[in-house]
Amino acid sequence: MLAFSAWENVWEATKKYMSFGMINLWDPVISLKKIRAKFKDWITEKNSDATIWKRLTSDDDIESYQKFDYNNDENEDILLIKADWYLKLLENRNSEFIDKGNLAYLIDLWDIKKVKTWDFTWDWYEDIFFVDKKWEPYIFK
Repeated sequence: MLAFSAWENVWEATKKYMSFGMINLWDPVISLKKIRAKFKDWITEKNSDATIWKRLTSDDDIESYQKFDYNNDENEDILLIKADWYLKLLENRNSEFIDKGNLAYLIDLWDIKKVKTWDFTWDWYEDIFFVDKKWEPYIFK
């Protein structure tokens, strides 16, 4: 085996060529037990494992989202862009997302794809940028 891996260990030799389904036979194979869960609005049951995901919000009208760090704590927060034109913030506190409510109501938002987050003002805090129906740009700091 080492002749084909250029004298690297197994991880170093395979990490460049690894896909989601690659399993080294000498590594322990982990199997998660399937849990049958019936979700509220779904007709059929789905296999899922609740130990690897958690629902962050009960809102059912989310059109899009942006990841950004609004408070410069090096944790990526989530900005939800809702169908009713509200922007909602989920603050990341050590991998626990706290619902901070609606930040703004964009009554004349032109396109959801035109909502972007980045530090546009160079103050170390990420801002929210959007374009209205008249193609005028705005920034929420």
